[in-house]
Amino acid sequence: MSEINNEELNIETAEPAEAAETVDAATEAAEPAAETPAPKKKKYRINAVRMSIFVICFGLAIFSAVKLIGILREYKQGADTYNEVEEAAFIPPKHDASDDGDTS
Repeated sequence: MSEINNEELNIETAEPAEAAETVDAATEAAEPAAETPAPKKKKYRINAVRMSIFVICFGLAIFSAVKLIGILREYKQGADTYNEVEEAAFIPPKHDASDDGDTS
């Protein structure tokens, strides 16, 4: 009984493989044998365009960062100048011990 089952299994597994081979043969006959490959220059051109766009964007980011740092330095210098002017303009009054004794 096990021999019959093994033979049936072999037949069942062999049939789909044969069917797949006939389908592959049919599709190969229907499709053209030689497909035209994509030209390599086009791929190179796309990579060159992408790289140039990346370089331009990177350059703009660096330029913007440098300008932003310059602006922030100017703000800091202005704040420091205002603090110096405020310290120079406000002179606290001198308090002497002798002045307190004379007024009483």
